[in-house]
Amino acid sequence: MPIQFPYQFIPGADGLTPRPIIYIRMGLDELSAKHGFLALIDSGADFCIFSSRVASRIGIADITTGKKASAVGAIAGAKSDYYMHRVVIKIAGQPCTMDVAFMPSFTDLGYGILGQKGFFENFVVKFDLKKEEIELRRHDQ
Repeated sequence: MPIQFPYQFIPGADGLTPRPIIYIRMGLDELSAKHGFLALIDSGADFCIFSSRVASRIGIADITTGKKASAVGAIAGAKSDYYMHRVVIKIAGQPCTMDVAFMPSFTDLGYGILGQKGFFENFVVKFDLKKEEIELRRHDQ
């Protein structure tokens, strides 16, 4: 059964801009996935990324215990390290286990990013900007 979310409106240079941002809960396992965060659904992101502050809130004391890798961002030559950890994300109460990157240099925009690996491999996503609506459906449904 599809889950629908309204777009959120974020202040921008030209006023309020609609963004596909949803509320999620995250934790190290299904029982502890009760910490709430906002996350931008980003079809251009290779993987899910959150700040190291989020990692700390869900109980990861030292993000460097995860698998280390580096990403090159939109700024030419800029490279940032991140650490992958297996977590549970609940969307509308539905748990989903996925790998998430926690990046010390990730800006605290107020939301994380849900990308291709982890999120899009588990959900079919429909963006409807005209209706200002996002629709999610689990692949296994």
